[in-house]
Formats: sequence, C-alpha cells, structure tokens
Amino acid sequence: MRFRLFRQVRVVLAAGLLSAVGTVPACHRADSKEEKTLRTELRKAIEQQDYARAVELARRHLKLRPQDNGTRDKLVRAQFGLHDLAAVSQSLDDWRNAVAEPSRNLDEYVGDYAAAKNDDAWAVAAWRKVAE
Repeated sequence: MRFRLFRQVRVVLAAGLLSAVGTVPACHRADSKEEKTLRTELRKAIEQQDYARAVELARRHLKLRPQDNGTRDKLVRAQFGLHDLAAVSQSLDDWRNAVAEPSRNLDEYVGDYAAAKNDDAWAVAAWRKVAE
C-alpha cells in the first residue's frame, strides 16, 4: 500500500511538471510571434517611409520590450522622419532612462537633434563622443 501511494504521488507530480513545462513555451511562442510580426511590420514601415505607422508600431513593441535598443532606434528615426523634434527629445530621454546600456546610436541621435536645433557645439560634442 505504501509503495502504491508513493507511485501515485510521483505520477501526479510528473503530470504537473509536464503540464507546467508545456504551457510556458506556448506563452513564449505567442509573444515571440507577436514581437516578430511587430518587428517585421516596423522594418517595412521604415523602408516605405510610413513614419506615422512606424511610430505606432515601435511604441507597441516597446510595451513588450522596453529595453530594446533597436526598436528605440527605429522610433527616433521615424520621429525624425516626421520632423517631430519634441517627440525626438522625449524619446531620447526615455531611451537613456529605460535602457541600462543604450547603443551608441543614442549619442549619434543626440547630435542629430542638436544639429536640428542649430546648436552646433552640442552636436559636435555628441558626435565626438560617438567617434571616441
């Protein structure tokens, strides 16, 4: 009788473990599909210079992956395409605050932003930082 009880407990634990392992990858795959679709659509929107759509897609993707340097890069690029310097400034600040190790493109865009604001000294300083 004791052997039977241990066997039943092991079967129940094994079944629970298998069901838990089976559901976690399914959730991950759903997120991955959505992310992959967003990335693909975002890349196409940038290529087609549909910047308004690109901004919307980038923001949706950042809700899923707020630390994604590539998506933040595309968001800023799209905002530059729309000539929305206020949004660019906000996105650059958000990028610096949200990502522990932002890509070098952040400083390059800071230089581009400064140049668009006709602040040559700031622009050169930012670009020099990228060059170093």
